[in-house]
Amino acid sequence: MKKIILIIIIGIITTGVNANEDVYSFLNNHKLNNKEDLQPGYFHHVVIEDNDFQKLLSKEINNLPIYFGTSKDKEPFNSIFPELIRNHSAFFKEIEINDEIYFINSGCRFQSCGEKGYLWIDKKNKIVLGANIHYFFNDKDNFNSQGDLLIFSKTFSTFNDLPKEFKNNLNNWLSTIVIYDFLEKDKDKQMKPFIPKNIRFLNSQNELKELNKIK
Repeated sequence: MKKIILIIIIGIITTGVNANEDVYSFLNNHKLNNKEDLQPGYFHHVVIEDNDFQKLLSKEINNLPIYFGTSKDKEPFNSIFPELIRNHSAFFKEIEINDEIYFINSGCRFQSCGEKGYLWIDKKNKIVLGANIHYFFNDKDNFNSQGDLLIFSKTFSTFNDLPKEFKNNLNNWLSTIVIYDFLEKDKDKQMKPFIPKNIRFLNSQNELKELNKIK
């Protein structure tokens, strides 16, 4: 009788993310190789598009299911947000900062750059904050052309506790954004500053709080 020997090889599939690594150490350890890498948009592309970075970032963002019109139904916010910072647009003045303390980036949804995201990371104090501009909220019928603003934090329970530096940076970013008014017939008035109709804060308890202002 012939013996059939089955050799079973068990492989360990790794994601490439060290168990002790977080989004802050990833940014501190990420090195640019040459001068060409310093071209505008390059660092944004190689970091934001990195699968390991996206996995680490998702751990630092609220997972509350929300509907923004980017999917058929509600999805966890930490799976939606990365899609809102993955693209740059020449139409908007995007932000790209990576220094000893901060990693700050803005971007937009692919082929829909009016839907924008703003990511603010304090590497020194290990804080991830951000915001996004959206036009649907929790319901397909709940749409407004003016746009809403959602600010999120998995660290702070109240908006007042957010770092002053973040609030200043966020307001500076918002001041650069304009929207196209389809109802305005005068071409010189079609581009208008973005003023959100509703402002909400998604806090560390995954609670949505209405805000009157963000200054």
